[in-house]
Amino acid sequence: MATTPDRPGCHGLAASLIERLHAVQQLAVAMQRPLSDVMGVASFYHLFRLVPPPLHRCVVCRGTACFVRGAERLEAGLRQSLVAQHGVERGTAGRGRRNS
Repeated sequence: MATTPDRPGCHGLAASLIERLHAVQQLAVAMQRPLSDVMGVASFYHLFRLVPPPLHRCVVCRGTACFVRGAERLEAGLRQSLVAQHGVERGTAGRGRRNS
């Protein structure tokens, strides 16, 4: 089911999103499956995103070799720096502090 975002009556992202959600509902109906099954499968796969990813992502390796080489200290330093300079906490998609 393709959607055409530029067709008459379709204004921007909100309309496109509603059309796509409606397409998911139609898919569930066509497959004779509850919408909860579709959501269950979508939420199971970690590479399938239900929300947009953050603009930037910082990941520190936690493998044995990285641990031995100081990954824990690196992560602690990065976390401290991100909080101090930008107000970003671990596991958040924060936009940082605003200068007001």
